[in-house]
Amino acid sequence: MSLYANEVMNLDKSKINLLFALGGLAAVIYSLWGGKTIDKWGSKKMLMYSAPGL
Repeated sequence: MSLYANEVMNLDKSKINLLFALGGLAAVIYSLWGGKTIDKWGSKKMLMYSAPGL
C-alpha cells in the first residue's frame, strides 16, 4: 500500500506515515466502541448485524 501511495499517488513519506497512524487510531476507537456495544447487545446479535457488512 505504501508503494502505491508513493509511486501512483505521489505522496511523500510523512503523509504515508500519517495515513497509517490515522488507520491505527481509528481501529482503537472502533474496537472500544465495538466492545461496549457487544457487552450491551450480546455477541450473537452483533455478529448477525455485522456479517452482511463483511
